[in-house]
Amino acid sequence: MKRKSGLRKPRYAAIQSIWILALLFLLTWPEAARSLNSGSAANPAAVAVFMTGAEGAPRGSVLRLEDLSQGRVSEVTTGLANPQVIHCGPDGRLYFTEIYAAGQTLNQIWRINQDGSDRTLVAQWGATELRPDALLFAANGDLYFGTVSNAASQQTQGIWRIPGVVQSTQSFAPPEQVMGGSTFSAVTPGKLGQVSPGAFLITGPFAGDLLVLDNPSTEVGGTAGRIMRAPKPSFSGAVPFLNAPASLLPKRPQGVAIAKNGEVLVTDFSSGTVFRYGVDGAFKKIFTSGIQYQNQLAIAPDDTVYVTNAAFREGGSILNGDLNVYNGQGMRLGTIKPPVLLRGVTVCSTP
Repeated sequence: MKRKSGLRKPRYAAIQSIWILALLFLLTWPEAARSLNSGSAANPAAVAVFMTGAEGAPRGSVLRLEDLSQGRVSEVTTGLANPQVIHCGPDGRLYFTEIYAAGQTLNQIWRINQDGSDRTLVAQWGATELRPDALLFAANGDLYFGTVSNAASQQTQGIWRIPGVVQSTQSFAPPEQVMGGSTFSAVTPGKLGQVSPGAFLITGPFAGDLLVLDNPSTEVGGTAGRIMRAPKPSFSGAVPFLNAPASLLPKRPQGVAIAKNGEVLVTDFSSGTVFRYGVDGAFKKIFTSGIQYQNQLAIAPDDTVYVTNAAFREGGSILNGDLNVYNGQGMRLGTIKPPVLLRGVTVCSTP
């Protein structure tokens, strides 16, 4: 009996040890799981998506995307006059353009905080031909913008810069022209021409150069536009950037954004296509297609892509003006159809 009892003790001890270890694991597992999930890399910064409601006063607005699955947006600021493009500055504030109000030409650039407070006028040209189109910031806080013009006043068409906007509070420097209209395609007679700063390349042989949209006609079916590259540091001249067969080039490029790996996404208003190109301008793939009048786009740090299609209203009904959301591979994640027309879109890190 003693020998039998002695043989059982090690087995009972082993079982008891297993139960103790299991109990300790269960007690400490939540903390261990938190440690494993956090890893060594920091969690990505929270971001917010903002859009312009391109309606006349008082329906013009800046909106914030609250819930994609429910199609829910909130109003950041209202009572605006036909706001168009919007861009998040390096200071985390929102910059947007206002064009018309009750027959009055405004041609203004505004700045607000992400909660809509502290609205500040950055620049204003009134009823002149200097109509701002597209906004883009350099790392030093200079604000670049393009202009819409016609053949009779091509001197206003081109790329302009307002130095030190981020550092300024109430008083801003006057704009200075970086590239004149002669740098770009001749404007189609009787039509509007459009020149817009698109994005700064972040990697590859042309890192730091400025991409510019060159549209000699803003109408569908007009003379085909181009994506130009303005070499750093002066950006005073421009050369064609894209390297692809004509069938794989945008006819009317309307928006440009840079993906996380440095590749370039371009919306084509004419074909409803978003093209993807390499850091050297070579064609990579059709990112997505089949959405009429692809317009502005913005890319989040996780490569989620936000694209608006152009705002139209007919007989009181909204025909377009949606926000389409895609993952980094071009799969659509959802569509927002708000009660106002959308045009501009930007992504900001939240304060």
